[in-house]
Amino acid sequence: MKLRIKGDALRLRLSRTEVTRLVKVGSVTEVIHFAPGSSLEYSVSVGRELGVTYAANHIAITLSAEEVRAWATSDQDGIYGEAGGALTVTVEKDFACLDRTDAENADMFPNPKAMC
Repeated sequence: MKLRIKGDALRLRLSRTEVTRLVKVGSVTEVIHFAPGSSLEYSVSVGRELGVTYAANHIAITLSAEEVRAWATSDQDGIYGEAGGALTVTVEKDFACLDRTDAENADMFPNPKAMC
């Protein structure tokens, strides 16, 4: 799972395996280790509605189960919304990069801009 933070916007991209895990298990979590004893954990989980919390170095994003199911089983690129009135949240499928090898793109979704 990739995390991008810019201003008041969070953007996460999930691989095929991560989208499958989100649907089947209900959550996906990653950790960034900055130094011994210093890390940031971030997760996406299925809940009742879109929401974001931050506590104890953990960013927790929740998405509605209905939205997750619809997104995971369609060509829909992502789930988009706002949390807390100011924070923009984007959770997207991670598409294969056009300039990478097949091995590097193995767990990514097919890029809609790729020519067949």
